[in-house]
Amino acid sequence: MCEKYGKIHLCGDDCTERELTPGREGYVCRLTQRCVGGAPIVREAAYSRDPKRARTLPLRMDRVGGPRRIRKPSEGELRAKIHGKIADRVVSVFASTERRAIYETELERFHAEVDRTVRSEPKPINLVAMDEDIRALIQTFGAALNPPPVEFGSALRDAIVSHPREEGTHPCVRACGWTRERVLTTPCTQVTDFVGYFHAVCAASKYDEDPLDRTASNADYFAACMCTWLARGYPTADSAIVAPHAFFVHHVPPNIQFNNLPGITCGSMSTFARKFKRACYGTGDLPRPTTRFEFSASTTAELDRTLALIERRLMIEE
Repeated sequence: MCEKYGKIHLCGDDCTERELTPGREGYVCRLTQRCVGGAPIVREAAYSRDPKRARTLPLRMDRVGGPRRIRKPSEGELRAKIHGKIADRVVSVFASTERRAIYETELERFHAEVDRTVRSEPKPINLVAMDEDIRALIQTFGAALNPPPVEFGSALRDAIVSHPREEGTHPCVRACGWTRERVLTTPCTQVTDFVGYFHAVCAASKYDEDPLDRTASNADYFAACMCTWLARGYPTADSAIVAPHAFFVHHVPPNIQFNNLPGITCGSMSTFARKFKRACYGTGDLPRPTTRFEFSASTTAELDRTLALIERRLMIEE
């Protein structure tokens, strides 16, 4: 009731003072602030606010607020992502600015320790004892003094990442389409470089209780772990799944230094290494035949050629 004029206002579906809300959800009485008029009057489909899609594709209201649906990449897109991740990680380990900074930092620490050792030698200085102390320092620093290669071109990168299969080598690129029996029973001790080896191990563990997933993040961890295993070996009870190679022995930093590379930590590498070992062994006591790694002949030749060029260049500079 109006205090001034004594008029009576009745709210309801036939309210004479109702107004449409800004969002068009329904009617509200401007006097009593009550919702009137029954159900909301929205009758149109909601459209995207994106100007490129506006008024062309109605939104599905049953999906609003629900879990986000992510489109599964096609086989080609997945292989491209895996190849790119492995290639980027290989370059990061050997030829990135972060890798150069790691080496320079460790070299400064080594020189400081050598200087401290020399200054602490009793007088008169015993050259033999000082030489033994410096050699002990070199052993202590170990792989931390490995320099990045002075020669690391695109040809070597492509050879390490993925080289075309040669006649007589294992067709690991098609391994993901094999049946379980063929994957597990085909004897093979040679697969084709990083990308092919990653696909082959994932395919071998496809039907395990805890398979190794073919994802870009796993490919990143795989490339980092492979560099460390090729530098120090990945032995098992009976044999080595990954045998060391001289190029990696001389140029890969220790595991702890991978914390200073972008996008990876030594903890994540350790977690992946355990998953990788389960994928290689499965439920058996011996590693599967398809999970033994060996570089292809052409990649081995490229690595040996690059190593010889580096040694020759260092000899000339000396």
